[in-house]
Amino acid sequence: MKYLRDATYVVGGYVVRDARVLLLWHGGLSRWVPTGGRIELASGEYPHEALIREVRDETGLAVSVAGGAGLEVRDDAVSPLPMPISIQEIRISPSAEYLDFVYFCHVVDGEVSLDYRAARAYHWFSKDDLGRFPLMPHVHAYASRALAELQPGLA
Repeated sequence: MKYLRDATYVVGGYVVRDARVLLLWHGGLSRWVPTGGRIELASGEYPHEALIREVRDETGLAVSVAGGAGLEVRDDAVSPLPMPISIQEIRISPSAEYLDFVYFCHVVDGEVSLDYRAARAYHWFSKDDLGRFPLMPHVHAYASRALAELQPGLA
């Protein structure tokens, strides 16, 4: 069976700093989402590179991508890349399908300087905040896991 899909490849990043995770208010979707956006496949961009670029473009923050649980094998022919936490399909409408590479990352430099074309607002969510805001179930789950994995004292 052959599948015909016209998916857009995107990244989403749960950015953690000081026991809080950054989420942006997406005006078009009217919901809290992680930072992220399209992967520039035509320019040869890898998903983790797209995430670093998108976070910088949307928020002004420099981040390092936390590696997933991949196999760390190195030789002359292989260089491991950061593993996404998850790869998920997002369907906003019958004509809008996305393949989303989800990552967790740490802030390494900068303060938030929001690009208002990308988002209307931002909030650094504490573990307690996650239960008080109306978040999509997958956003709540990933944000909680990002805090638990990148700030282990919070679990």
